[in-house]
Amino acid sequence: RIYQLLRDDGVSYISNIFSEQERVLEAFDKTCCCIDFDLVDNDARIGQGCMAKLAGAPIDFFYHVGASTDLRDGSVVEGLLLRTNIQGTQNVLSLLSELNVGLFSYVGTAYSCGEVSGEVSPDYANIRQRFRNPYERSKLLAEIMVREYGRETGTRFKVFRPSVTGGRLLEEPIGSVNKFDVFYGWAAFFLALKKKHV
Repeated sequence: RIYQLLRDDGVSYISNIFSEQERVLEAFDKTCCCIDFDLVDNDARIGQGCMAKLAGAPIDFFYHVGASTDLRDGSVVEGLLLRTNIQGTQNVLSLLSELNVGLFSYVGTAYSCGEVSGEVSPDYANIRQRFRNPYERSKLLAEIMVREYGRETGTRFKVFRPSVTGGRLLEEPIGSVNKFDVFYGWAAFFLALKKKHV
């Protein structure tokens, strides 16, 4: 899927860095290693070849970005959030314990702060607060696990809490936001992918 995205749209997005499609894919191959890892399958194991590659050299940066972002209520949704966001993060931490990682980065959400107002410190965590939905609570519980893991093992870590908007990273002016399509953006993304396969 990543190769398809790079081939189809990646070159046009990062054309100010790379001018040719093959150079983009070549640079990706030299710097990135994609590993299939099922967050919700506790028995999933990374293939020996991939594990040897991961464990065989130091990893400068390890990002845990995967999560379920289902904002609905209900026991089925809560079960999925528990398996993906909480147990899935535990599975990633178990994998991490077998690797030589320089910095572990966990991507959480600003919504893990729950229903709080006023100034909020970057490390604010209150599991007893009110949450708007189970997703927010699950992301805070996972974040707490990451922080405890870092303290107990001495692993360097960072926690990112992005909100729903973000500015430009590559084009000028850096940081600028020219549209807000957060709620509908996911639908447009899947529609674009569907059109490519029709």
